[in-house]
Amino acid sequence: MVKKIGKEEVEEIKEFLTSEGEKRTKDTNIIFDGKQYSIRIPKEFADILEFDKNGYKFEFLLEIPPYTAENNKPKLTGRLIRG
Repeated sequence: MVKKIGKEEVEEIKEFLTSEGEKRTKDTNIIFDGKQYSIRIPKEFADILEFDKNGYKFEFLLEIPPYTAENNKPKLTGRLIRG
């Protein structure tokens, strides 16, 4: 048995499948406790990720270009790693 779907359903499915997704940004402060710096993850983001502090790690990558490079400033990036 073949079910025929209406024009509205086709458009809804098409919109869902071609969606580009969503990107969000939020600025946070860097905290210095006398020994190290800390960055807090916004609760809104942690809730979306279903964040579990025991199952996640954070990886930092520090890129230091050669001194002779035109833009020789270091760059720090980070990413959250599950499990």
